Amino acid sequence: MDKNKLTALVRLKTGWDKEAAQRAVDVVFGSVRELLHHGERLTMHGFGSFIVRLTKPRRARNIRTGAAVAVPPRKQVKFRMSQDFLA
Repeated sequence: MDKNKLTALVRLKTGWDKEAAQRAVDVVFGSVRELLHHGERLTMHGFGSFIVRLTKPRRARNIRTGAAVAVPPRKQVKFRMSQDFLA
């Protein structure tokens, strides 16, 4: 499902017009993105949790040249499903 289909589903379930449904979807995803950008954990009971983890810096190897390359630390978003969601 893409964003347009999700907007159409929100529109169908709520009876809102297209612009209102689009704003609602944008606000939800924008809020999630903002929370994760600041490193906060987001938990939705019955659905799951989004957690931001920092990866460690490491050494990697360039496949073509074989030269060692330093890979800097970075943020990774992990999603963990709720047990209710799995059932």
